[in-house]
Amino acid sequence: TEGAATRTLGKIARAQQNLDVAEDCLQRSLAIFDSLKNPFELAQSQYHLALLQRDRVNLSEARATLETAHATFIRLGARAEEQRARAALDQFDAAASPPAE
Repeated sequence: TEGAATRTLGKIARAQQNLDVAEDCLQRSLAIFDSLKNPFELAQSQYHLALLQRDRVNLSEARATLETAHATFIRLGARAEEQRARAALDQFDAAASPPAE
């Protein structure tokens, strides 16, 4: 689909460190899946957008986007995706924790 192709272009652009193009593609993917009322694919795009936001050090925005995707995966019973999103959230928690004394 157009949404999946656009998301893939965003993932490729992110891997190439072309973050502006990646964000544009991922935002377009979100709009496509939102208009199609496809919550699973929308959450997939949110997950990848959250990773990009993290790369750009927009940590609060990234966490909120990731939490939204995670909640959708739980609601849909998409266990593998839910676990992947949970692992990413756990990385946020670990990074935010103060160092042990």
